[in-house]
Amino acid sequence: MGALRHIVLSDLHLGALNSVLTNVGHGGVDVDTATAAPVLTSLGACLRTLSAGAEPPELVVLGDLFELALTPLDDAAATFGHFVRAIGLGERDGAVAPHVRFVAGNHDHQLWTRARLDREIAIVAATPTDHPLPDAAHVTSMFPDGDDVPARGRFIEALVRRVGIDADVTVTHSYPNLAIRGDGDRVVVMHHGHFVERLYRIMSSLDEVFDRPQANRTVVDLESDNAGWIDFFWSSEGDSGDAGVDVRMLYESLVSGRTLDAELDQISRLVGASRRPPLGTVLRWVVDRALRSASGALGRAERHHPGAALSPDADAGLKMYLAGPVCHELRRVFGTRLPDTTFVFGHTHKPFVGTRGVAGYARPIAVVNTGGWVVDHPEAEPLKGASVVLVDDEANVVSLQLYRQRSDGAAEPPAVVPADARSIAFAEQVRSGVDATRDPWRRFTADVVATLAARRRELQRREVAVRRRLRRAETKRA
Repeated sequence: MGALRHIVLSDLHLGALNSVLTNVGHGGVDVDTATAAPVLTSLGACLRTLSAGAEPPELVVLGDLFELALTPLDDAAATFGHFVRAIGLGERDGAVAPHVRFVAGNHDHQLWTRARLDREIAIVAATPTDHPLPDAAHVTSMFPDGDDVPARGRFIEALVRRVGIDADVTVTHSYPNLAIRGDGDRVVVMHHGHFVERLYRIMSSLDEVFDRPQANRTVVDLESDNAGWIDFFWSSEGDSGDAGVDVRMLYESLVSGRTLDAELDQISRLVGASRRPPLGTVLRWVVDRALRSASGALGRAERHHPGAALSPDADAGLKMYLAGPVCHELRRVFGTRLPDTTFVFGHTHKPFVGTRGVAGYARPIAVVNTGGWVVDHPEAEPLKGASVVLVDDEANVVSLQLYRQRSDGAAEPPAVVPADARSIAFAEQVRSGVDATRDPWRRFTADVVATLAARRRELQRREVAVRRRLRRAETKRA
């Protein structure tokens, strides 16, 4: 039986007001940076039990660790500090080893951009003047040992040092995929999940003009095409002053179509009223069309699709990504005989375990989604929840589903689900240490239920405040 080697987390959105791992102030509009959120403290206690008495596993973060699209850096960094302490990163009895593998997501993609540029500086400095410089590397090798120069996460390492950790904690980036080999022919491929969704491949759609089939696209194609778009909107608005606050306002308003329509109409009227006709009329029309186009794209985001764990479009995107970019990478290492593959991703905030038959693979691929740690809607969404994915040294995979929202406002207690039949023995090993009726697991569920209720109330209050703010602005203009 294999030993636990990797703990995989995703979509924590540390610093976001709607994250259950962020400690939000009483009014629901500010982050309380002084203390840790109850759910975060309970999560750390649960994770520590998984590796108690054994060699601590390596932490793998599949993106959206921070909320950098909608949150000031200081709030995200302070909450990250509480996370570091809760899991004991770098501590002798901590839940994880002092080395972190980081796969950036869409909400913290700029961290990969920083690490990539740092790596390019190191490569340039090491290249003799009589040798040509290599082309810019937009991605890393899927397998960590495939890169001569690793991409260090020095920014995250600096945030760890600010916490006062004495141990030498290192962070290494893999992007957009990280693969872990087990014994024999088993491989676990991990990706944040944004390239599964059409919205984050939108710049690649220009290639359709030249009839390049989607299946022929590589990870280099996807990243080089779309990196600027992802950085521009999805990973930097938290650093945009008052404009960033306005973006968060509109983003949260996606939870209510009626509220969003009213807000967009008021904003376009305000802009139009700022200029005399006919310029004001033209401005109002242009702004209205632009805002509705952008909000339509956001509203179609997979995390807002309520009907299934994956919408038909995202399911098609998942199969495309596995049949194209992932398959290309695996073939460079294994040739035409692909290994038994498990695919782990997050991004959608809807955890599930399933299989997909994908062209090019001899066996169906086990697919595991991590879910996410945020509340997206003021009403309960039973498909939403969060999991921790566990991987042993034989590449067996287990989804430890820590909670799932229930329609009555409560939460399902922790449950252990194997990714496939070969992972059943590993699942039984994990299940023996998870007792939902006893602490820390019972305490964790109680903290989740209380925090889910608080986040829903806070979303409702902010929605009301947004409408009031726009009415005041319109009255002032009048």
